[in-house]
Amino acid sequence: NSTTSQKAAGCSGAARIAAETEAMLDKLISNETRKSDSIIEHHGNTLAIGTYALAAVAATAAALLVMAQLSLILPDTALGLVTVAAIAAWGGAVLSRSGSPGQSALGTTAITTEADAAFRASLSVLVSALPDPALLLSSSASVIGHNEAAQILFGKSMRDLPLEHVSRDPELIGGVKRAFEAAAPVTVRIVQWLGGERHLMATIAPLRATANSRADAVLLTFRDLSSEHRALQMRADFVANASHELRTPLASVRGFIETLQGSARHDEVARKRFLSIMATQAARMSRLIDDLLLLSRVEEKAYLPPSGNVELNELIAHVGQTLTMLAADKDVSIEIAPAPQRAIVNGERDDLVQVFQNLIENGIKYGRQGGHVWIETEFVPAQSGTAGTKERIVISIRDDGPGISPEHLPRLTERFYRVNADHSRNIGGTGLGLAIVKHVLNRHSAELKVESTLGQGTQFRVSFLRR
Repeated sequence: NSTTSQKAAGCSGAARIAAETEAMLDKLISNETRKSDSIIEHHGNTLAIGTYALAAVAATAAALLVMAQLSLILPDTALGLVTVAAIAAWGGAVLSRSGSPGQSALGTTAITTEADAAFRASLSVLVSALPDPALLLSSSASVIGHNEAAQILFGKSMRDLPLEHVSRDPELIGGVKRAFEAAAPVTVRIVQWLGGERHLMATIAPLRATANSRADAVLLTFRDLSSEHRALQMRADFVANASHELRTPLASVRGFIETLQGSARHDEVARKRFLSIMATQAARMSRLIDDLLLLSRVEEKAYLPPSGNVELNELIAHVGQTLTMLAADKDVSIEIAPAPQRAIVNGERDDLVQVFQNLIENGIKYGRQGGHVWIETEFVPAQSGTAGTKERIVISIRDDGPGISPEHLPRLTERFYRVNADHSRNIGGTGLGLAIVKHVLNRHSAELKVESTLGQGTQFRVSFLRR
């Protein structure tokens, strides 16, 4: 009887333990499932391992409870074994999710769930607000965000693309790797072919969620140095061209001096001829230096708006008068047709005198011998139906010379560019006149158009806003 009473008490205790253990397992499985759902996006394999471990615990617990009810083991022993197995399975699932035995479940969940999402969201907002092109890369060097400026620079949306699909520049790829390894900013210069040669400076800054954590992402910002590079290249070309232009007449003068000091020392005829050529070359160098200084002065004032007012009818009449001697030497007639009313524009008189002197002088020098140069000033009304347009004043300078081939027209305003270099030098041209014209007109918000037909002549049209 006593044995029967013990078995009955044991079965009653086993039933109580089974109920408590089942409730504990239900709660444990429910909690683990909820936690696993929050990290399923990043740790799908770990979730499966944890679920299988919990299923094994449940099966083991059921077997132990049955054994307790059959009095094969004591109820207290069964409860202890169930508890140990459940704790071991839960710890294994947590460690497998965290990736290392020393990493806490709390820290892992914070990084991979809400904190990670909030960190990346804040970075995306920051990238979108940057004025320069910017990319946000993950630790695997994939694009997880970029702003509109970067999309315009690279010509496409780059989200989720590996960095190698955005740029194959080895300097950029190596710079990203160094930034992750050193956890310090890296700056590299790269050349990209994005609708043309683009020189870029990329700053690569590692980003961390906390001060003591490793870099979770890097921010790439790009600064376009193409304009600075072109300016430096133009300056180098300018110095090279100017040196060449000065070296040629200087070498000629030096050669004649050496000849006069040597074999032609007592040759009166040769001395007169050489001195005449030397005077011509010296004058050429003087004009070149004057034009270089003028071009430098014009470029210095490029961003200073003109402050005066100029009446163009009077100014063109003045320029035409100063060039009558040159026109007479070439047997060229100048005809001026002024505007019927006063043509006043906002501008600097001395600069505009230089513009029209260069253009009219070109018509005389490069036109035909015994030809004509026509200068006409007219008002062009504002375009009807177009908001913000104003009446313009257009001055046309036209000659009846040989004309210019179409392939030369786009480059006429480049420094030292000549359609016919030998002819230009022979008539005293420096190759800087139209470059000066372009810079002065840009400062005055004026437009220059060139039209030419071979065998018929060339026309320059200068358009100003009427004041």
